[in-house]
Amino acid sequence: MTFRFFAIAALLAGCSYISSDTVERIANISPLKADPGDYTVRATLPEGLDVQPGGAVLSVAAQRNDTHAASREIYVLQRLDAGAGTVQFRIAPDDLPRLKAQQALIADWSDALGGTGIAQFSVDVKGCRVGAGPNLDDTMSVSLISASDGSTRQIVPPTAVRNVLLTGGNDRLLLDPCT
Repeated sequence: MTFRFFAIAALLAGCSYISSDTVERIANISPLKADPGDYTVRATLPEGLDVQPGGAVLSVAAQRNDTHAASREIYVLQRLDAGAGTVQFRIAPDDLPRLKAQQALIADWSDALGGTGIAQFSVDVKGCRVGAGPNLDDTMSVSLISASDGSTRQIVPPTAVRNVLLTGGNDRLLLDPCT
């Protein structure tokens, strides 16, 4: 068994629109080697759709196969407004040392066990509505941006809100109002 990493992107509450290509592109980012301070998540949102304050979090978890020791941390992402209709999130500078320490711990476990164990990271963003909410035909997108090389990985390519936020055959958008 190898030390496996799962990149899970549940990008807006109820999101069902993440392609297999997206999962593969994100999975190529090593949670042990990536500098967490290098990445920001950028969401381009239509009028009427926003992110709940404190609603963007990164979760990192790992477990050793031999002792079942576990490490699980949750980091609330810092919001950076980036102009009308665009928000960006990053690891808060105060959380970087804690996240880097967790990365080092998991890397040590992986090395000690010859690569056996399991680890995962996920980014969860809780959407909210402003006023009456977005028009379901308006578009939105989500990208992961690397500051060091300028690359942008689209997580949710530009697509209609209905394709991203409506699930299970629902025809109504059920989002809490922004607080």
